[in-house]
Amino acid sequence: MRISSGLELNFKLIVISLALILVSINCYAIREECEIDKGYSLPEDTRVELFECYHHGFVEGLVVVEQGEVFGKNNKYGFANKQGDIIVPLEFDNASSFSEGFAKVEKQNKFSFINTKGEPLVPIEYDSARSFSDGFAVVEKAGNYGFLNTRGEIIIPLIYDTAWDFRQGLALVGL
Repeated sequence: MRISSGLELNFKLIVISLALILVSINCYAIREECEIDKGYSLPEDTRVELFECYHHGFVEGLVVVEQGEVFGKNNKYGFANKQGDIIVPLEFDNASSFSEGFAKVEKQNKFSFINTKGEPLVPIEYDSARSFSDGFAVVEKAGNYGFLNTRGEIIIPLIYDTAWDFRQGLALVGL
């Protein structure tokens, strides 16, 4: 872009520089929020899962950890405390941070929820699931959606074509 004085500005360079600054700030926030306490460490080949760390950090004293290659396909996930102790074994194909006392976990393309001790709320049987919100989690089997409560009971049957999280006591569903 040429300004009337004859100066030429390079907006791409400005945007790239700004992006690098933002990335740098975000990486620092990840390190601070998800650090294991000083003097402790995670087991070898195990690290804090960065996506969950960035969005949630330690929740209910636990953080999602993974074992395997960075961005690897066959990584295993579990949960560790601030001292680096693995509290929930690295046995899941994927895991999300805790919400309302439960974490969504995945094994062999099926989903369930566990408590902070690693005990399952329900069997791993759902085709998809969303984290708890307002005391309910959206679950899906064979294209039908419904809601599970924190006692593991299907409180709203799996009869809907789609469903969204509860917010302030209301949820949107589609037939």
